[in-house]
Amino acid sequence: MIPRPLVRRYGAAPITTWMLIASLVVVSLLGFPETMQSLHEVPGWGAWGALLYTGILAMVGANVFWQRAVQRLGAATTLVYYYLQPGIALVLGAMFVGERIRVTQVIGIMAVFVGVLLAQRAGLQENVPRIAAPVTRRSP
Repeated sequence: MIPRPLVRRYGAAPITTWMLIASLVVVSLLGFPETMQSLHEVPGWGAWGALLYTGILAMVGANVFWQRAVQRLGAATTLVYYYLQPGIALVLGAMFVGERIRVTQVIGIMAVFVGVLLAQRAGLQENVPRIAAPVTRRSP
């Protein structure tokens, strides 16, 4: 979780950008052996077609459920569950394409799952402060 003083001081966009860059560096370093191995074992056209087909179905299905979830739970709460998507992709890849699940992937999915649980416990339904007080009519 990002400490609120950092967000207040530097802004959400720069903090998020630096977090994404840092995570890319960590994932690149930890996943380097797997990346090299996957370059030697390139999947066939059938595997790419299955991933594309599943991805299109997942996007259409996700949009249908996403809209309903946003209306029911709110955008912030729904966005937290969006981060579970890599775990779903990992399971689908193992089931349909025969992808081997690696230790680093399991650790990453566990970190995401813990983050979702922590965010849910933190209570994302915070009251949004009013920007302006309601306008009332004054008598002269």
